[in-house]
Amino acid sequence: MCNCCLPSRSEEESKSGRAPHVLPPPGGEVAKRQRGAAPRGLVAIPAQTFIMGATDELSYPADGEGPLRPVSLPAYRIDACAVSNADFAAFTAATGYRTDSEHIGWSFVFAGLLPDNFPPTRAAADAPWWRQVLHASWQ
Repeated sequence: MCNCCLPSRSEEESKSGRAPHVLPPPGGEVAKRQRGAAPRGLVAIPAQTFIMGATDELSYPADGEGPLRPVSLPAYRIDACAVSNADFAAFTAATGYRTDSEHIGWSFVFAGLLPDNFPPTRAAADAPWWRQVLHASWQ
């Protein structure tokens, strides 16, 4: 299991083996999503310390995935759902926002998402699994 985004476990949770990060969303959101009604709005995340990083054989320490280390974050708010392309399109249409990729004409893209016959391109320093893609676009 990757520990990159798990909150710190209490002593009781560590002994019981329960995963504290697997919590149902508040307000019965799972049931709402199953009925097709996506939750909306921001949710509050309390200040906390969690253990960030991974040590398994599939992790990439050079990409910041290791070593394991405690990270403390202040309280923040985050959208309840991932932003869809349709939502982002509405945002860009309403605001005229342009992404960095649109400004500079390219972006790094995770190589695992590129087709096998994608031509060789520049890689990110110390992270060859991020490849330069000209005209990369969220669209």
